[in-house]
Amino acid sequence: MGTLLQTLTEHRVKVLSVSFSPDGKRVVSGGPYGWIQLWDVEMGTLLQTLQTLREHTGHVKRVSFSSDGKRIISWSTEGTVRHWSADTGTLLQTFTERTDMAENVNFSPDNKTLVSGSLLGPIRLWDVETGTLLKILTGHTESVMSVSFSPDGKKIASGSVDETILLWDTSLVK
Repeated sequence: MGTLLQTLTEHRVKVLSVSFSPDGKRVVSGGPYGWIQLWDVEMGTLLQTLQTLREHTGHVKRVSFSSDGKRIISWSTEGTVRHWSADTGTLLQTFTERTDMAENVNFSPDNKTLVSGSLLGPIRLWDVETGTLLKILTGHTESVMSVSFSPDGKKIASGSVDETILLWDTSLVK
């Protein structure tokens, strides 16, 4: 337990975020200057520096895979959340409406909805395919640092520096 398996050294910039694919075979990493890279875990090698993912101009602070491993979501300090194909690196969607202060972004279990928590407080729900803002949830009095869907996608938990965790019903969203 706690044994180092390997070191991935080809990142070439600071690593600000990492996430495993659901099957555990790949890792995506994000860093300064819009860098997003995809890694083969078993071989310990860089699959590719996805230059097409260099759409971000700021530091990539969050990266994560969808539950089916087919998509990647990234958030950067320049104020955008971007949705990518994990297989081709193609940009599928850009979410820009008030994402400049997003702190945490996650897919719903069915990969159809995105939830973002904000330093400004509101929680936003987005349609993944169209980029349409579906709903704004307000209730926290300070920054929302973490958001997460329940396994069935029917609830969202949000955690804030206001020292509260709020639970939300998503059944009326859409």
